[in-house]
Amino acid sequence: PLERREHLADFWRLHRNAKVYMHTAAFDIAVSEAAGGNEKGGELHAMIAEGLVLDVSILYRLWQGATVGTMPPKFNLALISHELLGTELEKDDAVRLDFGRFLSQDSVDYAGIPSEHLAYAVRDAIATYQLGVSLEPLCRKIHEQRIGPASADPDGREFRYGLLGHDIQLKAEIALKTIERNGIGVDAQAVSRLAASLDERIAACRNVLAIYGYRPGVKGNK
Repeated sequence: PLERREHLADFWRLHRNAKVYMHTAAFDIAVSEAAGGNEKGGELHAMIAEGLVLDVSILYRLWQGATVGTMPPKFNLALISHELLGTELEKDDAVRLDFGRFLSQDSVDYAGIPSEHLAYAVRDAIATYQLGVSLEPLCRKIHEQRIGPASADPDGREFRYGLLGHDIQLKAEIALKTIERNGIGVDAQAVSRLAASLDERIAACRNVLAIYGYRPGVKGNK
């Protein structure tokens, strides 16, 4: 059955102990929060803390970094699917960017969503899952070659940082995307006071330099 946004919180509660694969998880988590499916400190946040949420785009970048030595500049779902699964995902903007018209005042017109839109969403979900089950063992093999199995890791690095550092990368992306959406609060008056204070210090330093003959922008500097 089609999962409705009003059921999203219950969905996460029912799948509290499941492993979840996402692509660009920071975005998906923000969407879940906006739909009321992930309150602060809720199940999804606990799953992230316990390493149950794996972002295939992060795993792909870490795998590339560990095998090729550089991070790929592009890591969208269609590109990764083509490279690792040999499948072509259609990214038709007429469908991909068209879901918003079915949302009106926090209510979704599920009956009005065409079959091609539903098929698009399903294909993405299937590809994400297939990439997850493909990339996780690839990353684990490298991880165990370099560090050893989690049970033999005396520093507990996998527990603290995740597979090839995945978990700490995911938390960092979530934090940075949150800052990107919300912005950073700035005390404008404090900035003005600091700027004025710095201007005074710069002027004083310039006066000292001038005594020794250094006057930027003036001819005749010694």
